Amino acid sequence: MKPNKLVQIKNVVRADACIQFLMNRPKTEMVGLGLIYGKPGLGKTTYASRIAFMRGYIYMRLESTTTPKSFAVDLMTALYRRFGLGEFIPSGITNNIFKYCLKLLDDNPETVIVIDEIDYAFKHDKLLGAIRDIVDVTLTIVILVGMQDVHILLKKATLSDQVEPVLSDLLSHSMFLLRATWLISIVCR
Repeated sequence: MKPNKLVQIKNVVRADACIQFLMNRPKTEMVGLGLIYGKPGLGKTTYASRIAFMRGYIYMRLESTTTPKSFAVDLMTALYRRFGLGEFIPSGITNNIFKYCLKLLDDNPETVIVIDEIDYAFKHDKLLGAIRDIVDVTLTIVILVGMQDVHILLKKATLSDQVEPVLSDLLSHSMFLLRATWLISIVCR
């Protein structure tokens, strides 16, 4: 991919189609959750960060040290910047920060959040629950970006007590799974 540009290769076209579908979905009947996954070095992060920048989406990157609290704080900071609410340093208990995030997202239903390195969320089950809450409680679209086996981890998480059963419904009914070479196919269930 060229700097500051997205070449319209098949993978980019398919990923764009996924996001467009989620934007045009029947919002009261279907959550806005998507997943892009594949092998390292195939352009997933490049696509995710550039499309977020070009379209004004919120881009977040999880790290090995991300906790539920740091996720809530990062999300709140990103929402304040995105909606022009000034500089804000969130403080308080995790639940209060996250509930305020949900309120901001509920007030701005056209918001799209891209969460890269979703694989790190499996270290803290509450991170997956928080992401589920975002798409479950608001009309926000969340695009998850992860490594080639992340879809397997998500399915395993739905079969264990790690994530509430609602995520299983999200996976089976309303998630696009985009996979590698980066995107071999799009599966809509």
